[in-house]
Amino acid sequence: MNKIAIYGQYLQEDSLSTIASVLKQLHLRDCDVYMEQDYVSLIGDKIDLNMAGTFKSLDTSFDLMISIGGDGTILRAVSYIGKLNIPVMGINTGRLGFLATLQSEELELAFTLLFNKKYRLSKRSLI
Repeated sequence: MNKIAIYGQYLQEDSLSTIASVLKQLHLRDCDVYMEQDYVSLIGDKIDLNMAGTFKSLDTSFDLMISIGGDGTILRAVSYIGKLNIPVMGINTGRLGFLATLQSEELELAFTLLFNKKYRLSKRSLI
């Protein structure tokens, strides 16, 4: 996995640490990271996004989309994917997630498993 898209639709204060952790994990693995441009606008200067590019749309060069939020965020994220067959990893920063099942405190382990190809793809979740 080399080219990763990140999408979120809302920014809550507790989401900032999750975003920073995701960026750190991807940076440690030398990934090319692109964040949806409206999400970047929401984040502003609250965290350093210098290592990330932006996107308005996706193409088949992307290996993974990370959705940060809840189930509604995943549903909006897939609108960028269309028929591109890009897997989505949902990180839940809300209260309850049925689609976004990965919790912020599980990020390090989740990325270790992901980059060691120890995951399964399902219609429900990535990890």
